[in-house]
Amino acid sequence: MNHLTEEYQHTADKLFDTGIDLTDAKRYPEALTAFRRALDLYRQTGDSHEDLADCLTNIGVTLRRVGQHEEALTSYRQALDIYRRIDGTEYDRARCLVNTGNTLRYVERYQEAVDAYQQALSLYQHKKDTGFQKAECLHNIGLTLSDTGRYEDALAAYRQALALYRDLPDTKQNQAGCLTNIGATLHENGRYEEALASYQDALSIYRDLPGAEQLQAIVLYDTGVTLDKAGQQEDALDAYRDALEIYRDQPDSEQDQANCLINMGVILDDVNCYERALTTYHDALVLYRKVDRTELHQAHCLNNTGDTLDSIGQHKEALPFYEQALAPVLIGALESDASPSVILEHAALALLTYIEDHTEGFRILSSENDRSSGTYSTLLADLAVQVSGILATHFKAHQLDPRTAPLYAQMLVGIVALPSQWWLENRRLSKEEVAAHMVNLAWNGLRGILPRPVLRTRGTDPGDQG
Repeated sequence: MNHLTEEYQHTADKLFDTGIDLTDAKRYPEALTAFRRALDLYRQTGDSHEDLADCLTNIGVTLRRVGQHEEALTSYRQALDIYRRIDGTEYDRARCLVNTGNTLRYVERYQEAVDAYQQALSLYQHKKDTGFQKAECLHNIGLTLSDTGRYEDALAAYRQALALYRDLPDTKQNQAGCLTNIGATLHENGRYEEALASYQDALSIYRDLPGAEQLQAIVLYDTGVTLDKAGQQEDALDAYRDALEIYRDQPDSEQDQANCLINMGVILDDVNCYERALTTYHDALVLYRKVDRTELHQAHCLNNTGDTLDSIGQHKEALPFYEQALAPVLIGALESDASPSVILEHAALALLTYIEDHTEGFRILSSENDRSSGTYSTLLADLAVQVSGILATHFKAHQLDPRTAPLYAQMLVGIVALPSQWWLENRRLSKEEVAAHMVNLAWNGLRGILPRPVLRTRGTDPGDQG
């Protein structure tokens, strides 16, 4: 190695270490800069050495953390190509393949993810003292197979992973995590009693682990969901209460607490404990409102409150809750930097999804009788104001008169609102098809809009014969 090459190597090593430190500090853009500078220098010293592959692997890890998944996969592939040319790098190849599998699973390329994990597992099979790594591969395979609905295959992978974990020291938490996922998979497969047994085994382990209170709460919550599905509603309430008590002692757990409460409210409503259900929904709503980006959860809570009030004959009191449930769903769909056509698509899908999920609430809200008292019309008027602002900006940018934006906003809202009411009773088309037709009419109409339209028949009686 000549002097210049040694200098490149030394500088590249320092930059690599800096990248690691910056990654640990979550300063990812700076870490990427350091790794890429190191990569350029490593390439000056040869294109097939381990430092180069290590650098590419860390670039891949950092790219994934900033959401650049395809770029991460490219970096992993380049690293793997180099490792394969170097003897004795089986462990590094396997680690690279696991990272590849994790990224592929995240972007929902599930079969490719399974293939990557399987390749990593095959490499670990030929290395000593890799029981933990083999268990992790199998656990990841189980997670991925479960994502695709291949529950029996997922269970087989989980159980192989669990057997390996049980032969290793200091893996109690891993065992409990595996048991929890086995329980979740059994639940999805409708095998509720087996799922409950698996959750109980996981819970027993967590209760003996210091600092595992939040993990206990997660398992208790999942237990509540399964008990409710199995028709054991009183036991489900107990599980949710136990989870809630633990969450109340955990920091930043408002959303988890609210999730417990809303599920408790649903059960209380089912067993005709309406006043307790209403109180529970209220408590959940208060918690959701403390957490950013929980608008859909809030809407679900408000709609459930409306349903309960309506079921006990308090129809007028139910209406404001239905309105409050729908308003943020629609307004939230409009709060975007996307193009007007995309915003319209979001709004149409948001309304149709609300109708799909809360059919009775929408039917009551949109009905033209004394119960609705114009509530839906008021909501649509508020929505038109929001749309008008979006259109005015768009019109100015395309030399159209922004003073006409409120008029066109009313038309666009009508294109979404009236077909949605039709779809309430006519479900032959999917919500995606209906939304696509709404956008087709509205957007293609807007694309051909004239700056100064005039009536073609102005001054002419259509009934006259020329």
